[in-house]
Amino acid sequence: MVWAAFCYNGKVSLQITRGRQTSQHYTKASEDNLLPFADLLGGPQWQFQWQQDNASIYTANNTNVWFNSQNIKFLDWSVCSPDLNPIENLSGIICRKIYSNGRQYSSVNELNISIEDVIVRHSSPKLCKI
Repeated sequence: MVWAAFCYNGKVSLQITRGRQTSQHYTKASEDNLLPFADLLGGPQWQFQWQQDNASIYTANNTNVWFNSQNIKFLDWSVCSPDLNPIENLSGIICRKIYSNGRQYSSVNELNISIEDVIVRHSSPKLCKI
């Protein structure tokens, strides 16, 4: 799984995880990445809204408890409109770039390096437009 967050100014936080993910993995990834990312962008008192889809690990009770304990508010979106979720648009950009010209990868590590390269080199200007 690729855990990613981005902000209006094109800044990105990224973590690549392996294996089956649970709500515990998701809250840990959010704790390790989202909170420092938010602090970096707006400081520890910054009030922001978080958007995610309705995957079961995102809507599990312990996930909601953790987000509530961090005072993180959610931006609602329609399940029937995935195109309105900016992270889905970012995923599309990443996939098109890493698999351009029929590119294939011989290892997970090689794929991960390509994902990180695309994020660092290519996405920031486009993120400001998403």
